[in-house]
Parts: sequence; structure tokens; C-alpha cells
Amino acid sequence: MYHGAGFSFSYAGPQVGGCVSVLRSWNPEEFLRGLERDRVNTVFLVPTHAQQIRRVFEEPARSFDLSALETLYFNAAALPIALKEWVHEAFPGVGVHELYGSTGARWSPTCAPRTRCASPAASGTRGS
Repeated sequence: MYHGAGFSFSYAGPQVGGCVSVLRSWNPEEFLRGLERDRVNTVFLVPTHAQQIRRVFEEPARSFDLSALETLYFNAAALPIALKEWVHEAFPGVGVHELYGSTGARWSPTCAPRTRCASPAASGTRGS
């Protein structure tokens, strides 16, 4: 809730009939438990969150039922190449979006999962 984009995302869900789950404090294991418990389908994170999840669980989809998870949004910074590759492998079948400039701009450049990027260093996915 300390980033304009996260604040916007938290208001969007209820406006279209959804709900929002917010952690009181960040803990990678509690986060993954919450995804499983609440059957979360969309998550807004920053790359640091992915780094911390990876330190605790190399394969989170094997430890938790994340079958409801459809989309991961990352903002605030680009995912480093190795971390981006890990996210795609650790969360199979989940769409990964990288957004840029969503706090300071009226529109956000993004590379959606359906976009095939020619270089792993580019924003977006390595596959379809």
C-alpha cells in the first residue's frame, strides 16, 4: 500500500465484484499461505517480493495449492533476467506482467504474457 499502483490495484477488485487480501506485514510464507487459503487469482508485487519468495521456496507451486492463481503483476523495477526466468518456472501457467511508470504516468508501458519477446532481457515472457 506504499506505492500508487498497489493502491490502485487494491481498489480495482471490489469495483468489479472481487475482494482484496492484504498482509499486515510481509512474510513470504504467509503470503503463499494466503494465496492458497483465499484462492487468490491476481497478485501485485515488486521484484523484491519474488527474490524473498525464492529464498524460502525454490518451487512454491509444489508446496502450496496455487491453482487459482492466474496473474502476477510486477512493478517498480524490471525483473532481473535470472529472477524473471525463475518466476516463469516457479509459477507455471501463470501470466506474468511487468508494468512500468504506473505511479507517475497516466498510462503504463507493459509487456503482457501473450507477447513474445525476442530477448530474455526484454520486458515480458519467454513463451506464449
